[in-house]
Amino acid sequence: MNSGKSCGFTLVEVIISLTLVSLIMLGLIGALSTFADAGARLDRRSVLLDEFRVVPRFLEGVIGSASSRARPPGAGSAQWFIGAPERLSWLGTMPARHGAGGLTHFMLSTEPRGRQLALVLRMAPFVDDATDPEWENAQPEVVVDGLSSVAFAYRALDEEEWVGDWQERPGLPGWVAVSMSSSGEYWPFMVVGLFEAR
Repeated sequence: MNSGKSCGFTLVEVIISLTLVSLIMLGLIGALSTFADAGARLDRRSVLLDEFRVVPRFLEGVIGSASSRARPPGAGSAQWFIGAPERLSWLGTMPARHGAGGLTHFMLSTEPRGRQLALVLRMAPFVDDATDPEWENAQPEVVVDGLSSVAFAYRALDEEEWVGDWQERPGLPGWVAVSMSSSGEYWPFMVVGLFEAR
C-alpha cells in the first residue's frame, strides 16, 4: 500500500547535510594545518638546539687556538689578533679534524642576509709574518644563519671589565665573549679562554 510519499531527501535536508560535512571538513583541515605547523616548529627548535650544542664547541676550539705571535715592525698592525665589536680576526691553528692543520688566518664576522645576519667564518693560509691574508679570496663559511644580533667583547686577564674593542691593545685578551640572538631566541653567552694569554 503506497501512501504516495517520496522516500528521498528534501532539498533542505541535503543542504543541511552538506553544510555539516563542510564544517567537519574545515575542522579537520584546521587540525591538520595546526599539526603541520607544530611539526615545523619542532623541527626548527631541534635544529636550533643542535646549533646551541655544536657552534659553541666549534668556536671555542677555533678562537681558543689564537696565537700571540707578533708581526715585524712596519707590517701593518703589531699583532695578528684584531678584535672589534662586530668582527674578529686572528692567526691560529686549524683543528686537524676541520682541515689540514697548521697556522691559518681566521676572520669571524657578521654579514647581512636579507633582514637578518649571518655569522661567517673565513680562512686564509698563513704565508709569513709580513704578508696580510687575502680575505677577498677566502671562501665564506656560514657558522650560524638567521641571527638578529651578534656582538664580540674582550677581557684582559688582569681586568674586570669587558671591552668591545681590542685593536690597539698589545697581546691577546684573556677571554673573548660572543653574544648572539635569533628570532627572539637568545643563544647561550659564549666565553672562550685564550690559552696563550695565560
